[in-house]
Amino acid sequence: MIINCQFMAIYLLVTFAKEVLLTEDFNSLSFNSLGWKCLPSDSNSLIYNCQYGMSLVQLSKECNKIGKTFINIPPHYMIQLYVDFIAYRTIDLNENAIISADNTIIYTYYKLQAGYLHYGNQCDSSVQRFCMSTSISEFSHANTQLTIEFSTNLDEIFSNEGYPFRNLQIYYKPCHYTCKTCSNEAYNSCLSCFTQNSVPSSSQCQTCKIQQNLRFLLQTQGCLQECPDGYNYDQELICYRNTKLINLKILNQIQPMISQEFVLNTNLNIAVRSPLTCSVTEQYLQYYQDEALQTTLNLQSSSVAIRLRATIILIGSWIVNNQLQIKINGQLIDSINFNNFLITTQNSIILYQDQTYQVCLANNVFKIRIEINHVIQQSNLNLSFNGYNLVDQSLSWSIIDVNVEQEICSQNCNICLDRQNCKICASTFVLHKGQCFESCPYFSKMIDNLCIDLDEELIDLQNSKIKYLVKEFYDVSTTQERILELFNFVSGSVNNFGKGDRIYFSYVPDKKVFGGALVWIDAIFKLQQEIPKYCYQVRIKFQVILGDNFDPGNFEYQINNQNNVILTKSSQNVIQQKQIWGDVLQDSVLQVDDIINGDEIADKQLIILLKCNNPSKLINESFCAIQDLFITAEFYCTKEYKLDLYKYENDLYPCISICGDGYVVDEEQCDDGNLYPFDGCFNCRYQCEEFCQNCVQGICLFNLEQGDELQIFQENLQMINQIVYQKENIIRIDYQECQLECQICNDGNCYLCMDGYIIDIITYRCYLLIIGCNYVQSYSIQIKNYVKSSICISDLSYQQQSMYYSNSNKECINCLIFEYQSCNNECSFCYQGQCFKCQNGYTLDNNNDCLSICGDGLLNKDYVNNEVIEQCDNPLIDGCENCIILSGYKCIQVDHSICWTCDEKCLKCTNQNNDLFCNQCIDGYYAVTSFCYKCNDNCITCKDNQELCTSCYRDDCQKCEDIPGLYTDLDIKKCMPLCGDGIRIQFYEQCDDGNVIDGDGCDSNCNSEFQEETYSFVIERLNGQTSNDLNIIQLQFHYY
Repeated sequence: MIINCQFMAIYLLVTFAKEVLLTEDFNSLSFNSLGWKCLPSDSNSLIYNCQYGMSLVQLSKECNKIGKTFINIPPHYMIQLYVDFIAYRTIDLNENAIISADNTIIYTYYKLQAGYLHYGNQCDSSVQRFCMSTSISEFSHANTQLTIEFSTNLDEIFSNEGYPFRNLQIYYKPCHYTCKTCSNEAYNSCLSCFTQNSVPSSSQCQTCKIQQNLRFLLQTQGCLQECPDGYNYDQELICYRNTKLINLKILNQIQPMISQEFVLNTNLNIAVRSPLTCSVTEQYLQYYQDEALQTTLNLQSSSVAIRLRATIILIGSWIVNNQLQIKINGQLIDSINFNNFLITTQNSIILYQDQTYQVCLANNVFKIRIEINHVIQQSNLNLSFNGYNLVDQSLSWSIIDVNVEQEICSQNCNICLDRQNCKICASTFVLHKGQCFESCPYFSKMIDNLCIDLDEELIDLQNSKIKYLVKEFYDVSTTQERILELFNFVSGSVNNFGKGDRIYFSYVPDKKVFGGALVWIDAIFKLQQEIPKYCYQVRIKFQVILGDNFDPGNFEYQINNQNNVILTKSSQNVIQQKQIWGDVLQDSVLQVDDIINGDEIADKQLIILLKCNNPSKLINESFCAIQDLFITAEFYCTKEYKLDLYKYENDLYPCISICGDGYVVDEEQCDDGNLYPFDGCFNCRYQCEEFCQNCVQGICLFNLEQGDELQIFQENLQMINQIVYQKENIIRIDYQECQLECQICNDGNCYLCMDGYIIDIITYRCYLLIIGCNYVQSYSIQIKNYVKSSICISDLSYQQQSMYYSNSNKECINCLIFEYQSCNNECSFCYQGQCFKCQNGYTLDNNNDCLSICGDGLLNKDYVNNEVIEQCDNPLIDGCENCIILSGYKCIQVDHSICWTCDEKCLKCTNQNNDLFCNQCIDGYYAVTSFCYKCNDNCITCKDNQELCTSCYRDDCQKCEDIPGLYTDLDIKKCMPLCGDGIRIQFYEQCDDGNVIDGDGCDSNCNSEFQEETYSFVIERLNGQTSNDLNIIQLQFHYY
């Protein structure tokens, strides 16, 4: 029968916790059943392959119930389900589709919700009704197992009617990591705990590490004695999967430690060494002082560490001086001491210890299990255990259950760069961001087996950095939350969003795109992104898809205030003409790649207006889409600077001047190309040689400590008559003659007089030395506003002077007394009415006046009224501007004022009653008074304490790496998986077989490749021990 389709958007987002992807199925162009079964027959679900290649899950009379069970779901409290339903052909009013969770109906889909937009060209253009809409439902759930079923009551075969579906996503909202069950994601919302005391206290749970022997937590399994093989633990002793751990040796789990794997080195002559038998399963071969068990470990060339676990048996009455030592290549890596049940170790962690002695054949037996994670530098290691200071054979030891794993820096790596990154990959593999892959990501460039991503296309390897600001729509990882964060709807007709309100995305094979079929035809969106303060330039790169019968429309974009750019299917930058959506129509792909200088972005806000403009078409006839959206910020320092990584990572100005490079920049006074002292410039500040009496711009005019002063002065005199360059200013020092009695003179000042004359250290002039004249250096006595001064002068010739020197009746010749007006209050030394030295804070000019100059480094004071005129004076430091202390700074009121502000990681600093307080730190730090302290690694921001996160990479405020297979993406501040690491994160991946090889059943994007007809499988339960292996119950496998 024929029906009229109406549209209804179902959008039930009622809470705000961050979702974790449980599964994402049926999102590629074509697919198989992916483990979904027709029930109750338990046969594979039916897949309908459209004429142009797109697949649909066939929910119809032939298979009217489809289900799948997920197990080992980490603790959670809510499930959210997305699906695209399609009303196919004729559907009666009473016929509907139902979604059930654990036999409870969570959603009913019926014909009135099917929508009115026919989009049969995605499947079969001859089909008259093909109406698609996106529905989202949310329901409470806490079990570790979830069964989802789709069912229908259709009564005709699929060729007449059906409710096919595709693009299925299921999310869960996790509990705090301490909760076994919870009511929401908060740490104080626990309903039960993993610990032995499972009842929460004030709705809070403690971690397993408070317990004696079961201290490690593996979610869904609970508290364990130790993390299993292939797992590491964090500081909270939470086990997380480490795919870089590879089993190396498992030795003697039950039987006595005697095998070809361990070699015994001993000097003892023991004919028969019988084991100490405590029970059938507990037999310990005893070893004594000066005996060692050793084995050789042959590691991969890419190994960077080993994980060693061993159970140690101490036999006899051990005391504090007795030790069991563990060595690698003869070097001690750990020693275990035991004294009255108190165990101490150097480097290992204690996994288990007996609480009391076990008495075995009159011997005290005590059992300890330890774990060591040790960084190594070699691939061939000698591991040994030996007793130390055991004195005699009354004390002995044994070891059992030895597990050795090697940690590699990367799969398929030959030579490591560091513990996390590879330097040289094995042949046929390429290097991408420190890891080895079979091929480069499609959006990167390959140069000499090295994949170059956009954030690695550097101007200068040493002096530039690039960071991603936006990296979306290149795979299926872009979330609804991220889309709504990036894009704001500006305007558009009702002829948009045919899949649901605020559904701004669609799927193409192996990725999500912004916009797309049934979503975007004539709407305007604004993308706004904050740009780092000091970036050199910003690069905006994305691809525009003009889909189906798009002519005569166009796509228009504008970046900030630049000119609009219009793209059409006939534009010159069309890079592809292909069928993207699995229909008969060609889609045009156009490349956008623009660069904007950082100083051209006002207020550091990048604003991009995006407009799909095709009002003559309906949304089921054509569309716009955006894929491969990359926005990067580049930081670049010119050759006079170097890039400081700390400042770069903390969003501070990253370029700092290089002292000693020969370039004078910023606050440098000079730069002579070296860092040697006493050569005129030291630490980029003028500095003359030691004992220099007069230094001008790094040139010493006179040094009394040196030999031939006159020759040195003449050489320096020639130097100072040359032009001296400093920054953009030119300084010339002019020479003026001194009086004849002067031997060494510069700029009118005398520094050495002839014999018989004395130098006046104030005026730098020579005066006749006459014995008996008492006032030669008695310069002034201030009386009211006048000064009386006396000085000895002489008009006698040299011959007459010599007569007076030889005359025993010495008298002052031509001693004159002068009276002058005194100097002003700013003068500290006044001579004959002229000031020769100013009070502190004032500058003496050429007219012998004391001037107040802001910027001379001298703090001006009113010495009469005892007041400070300037708050500060130092133009070379931050915090003092125009001799006023800036807000958020504190200065010491002395010459060349020293000013400081809060911690450099502080974004907002205030001065309160002359005390500094930081009101806001950069992300990752919290404020205490004026300092910023680092938050825990799992926090994006925190407050008052490093553990009190206010925002996190995960909603439960734990490290991404705590969940096996996830890692922290600092660019987008989210937890992301890594395809090819061998961890199948069913929240993100359909499969993960430990590689990125296409054609082996799991492709390079971790999507399953098997077609329905090639396999079927059944496994009661997979044996994987990862907390995130969401295994499928009752799967069969037969490969044809």
